[in-house]
Order: sequence, then C-alpha cells, then structure tokens
Amino acid sequence: MFAVLFGVQFFAIVALLFLAKTNRNIFVRVLAVNVLGTVIAILVATIGVFENEPDYFDIALLYILFNFSMTLALLRFFKGRHIPRALLKDMSRVPLTHEDADDGRDASERTC
Repeated sequence: MFAVLFGVQFFAIVALLFLAKTNRNIFVRVLAVNVLGTVIAILVATIGVFENEPDYFDIALLYILFNFSMTLALLRFFKGRHIPRALLKDMSRVPLTHEDADDGRDASERTC
C-alpha cells in the first residue's frame, strides 16, 4: 500500500518539476511549485501514517503554511512589476495593468 502511494506521489513530483522547468509562464511556474510543496507535505503525512508517528502531521502542517506564505510572497513580488513578455507567453490576452484592460467603458457599464 505504501509503495503505491509513494509511487503516485513520486510521479506527481516528477511531473510538477517538469512543468515548472519547461513552462515559460511565470504564474504557471509559481502554481506548479505551490502544488509541488503540497504534494511533498502529503508525502510527509503519508510517511507519518505508516510510521504511526503523529509528529509528522505537525511537520506537514508547518510545511504547508510555509509553502502558502512563500507563494503569497512571490505573487506580491510580481504584482505591479513589469514582467517580460517572454515569461507571459501563454497569457497574451490577459491585461497586465488596469490601463491595458481599459476598453473605454465606464466602470458602471462593466460586468464581472
């Protein structure tokens, strides 16, 4: 049972590392690293279940908290900064600033 769970999680880790390495979009990279951290925390919790050690859950929760705070810090870092178009290759239709999104309509005429 442990070998199957470990194999699935190892496959997910390898796939996420490949996605983070090969994708040129910075936001997809941040998302892949965030999910990678979550999968690693689940792996730590799985090891805790099979070792019958409840302390592993505390470590996994701390790792998830650290991972989430680092993701927020990275996104805040990139917010409002000029990001080269090469890193936003897949997001050509997404406006980067409010000026790019302005289509001439009043704010009351826009729908969400």
